[in-house]
Amino acid sequence: MIMNSFNAPLPKVAAIHDISGYGRCALTVIIPTLSAMGIQVCPVPTAVLSSHTGGFDGYTFLDLTDQFAPYANHWQTMDLKFDCIYSGFLANATQISLVSDFIDKFGKNMPIIAVDPVMGDNGEIYKTYCDELCSGMKSLVRKANLITPNITEATYLTSTPYKPEYSREQAYEIVKKLMEYGCKQIVITGIMYQNTINTVYCDNGNMGIITNPHINKNYPGTGDIFSSCLIGKILSGESLQNAAGFASEFILMLIEESSRFDYPEREGVLLEKYLHYLLK
Repeated sequence: MIMNSFNAPLPKVAAIHDISGYGRCALTVIIPTLSAMGIQVCPVPTAVLSSHTGGFDGYTFLDLTDQFAPYANHWQTMDLKFDCIYSGFLANATQISLVSDFIDKFGKNMPIIAVDPVMGDNGEIYKTYCDELCSGMKSLVRKANLITPNITEATYLTSTPYKPEYSREQAYEIVKKLMEYGCKQIVITGIMYQNTINTVYCDNGNMGIITNPHINKNYPGTGDIFSSCLIGKILSGESLQNAAGFASEFILMLIEESSRFDYPEREGVLLEKYLHYLLK
């Protein structure tokens, strides 16, 4: 069981992600998910968008790179300590080195340094990402002991051709390539195979797979909720296998329940209605 090393009432997570004003993703789902699991979230916003980029046009994009170093420096003067650093969407390639420095400053003796290499989905890289930022993500994942790519991001990180489906054996081969980055714990989500959607995990070389039925819906933000659930469960003392199983089941329930309502998928799953499932 991971204990709170700093004797604080609650574990603290430094969450380095964007804020999207509309569409449930990033910090707007990470904060309530982890908070419901009894964890204090300390956000480090990388950018502010009027909406997420999946399915919305004309969104605004405020890059907060110039605030990153002063933000971290102030936290240093406060002698803040965290149980987890959890990095996700970055606004530009410069933020790669800033997050790396943040890990160096705050990540000593930390149980979890988690990098969700948010770059793309469904075989495509996000519109806001350039080649330099994507390649920089390869260096950032080397600083993590837990990474949570989806299958699109995992294939990019391993220079593996993307395709719609992967067998268990093919998914395991991608995991083995990711292990070369030095990550001890790896979870790959969104792996399609014969009408199922699969999550593959690796804990210090021990691999397994979690299989769920595929529901033909595409809700943004489910990866952020998954990673948050995963981290929350690990911080509460669960194994990676159990944490991944819980996160997979929670996402499946959110998709099943959300699909009962007639609204645009781009708005994300109806997380607010089901946060009580996460309460201790």
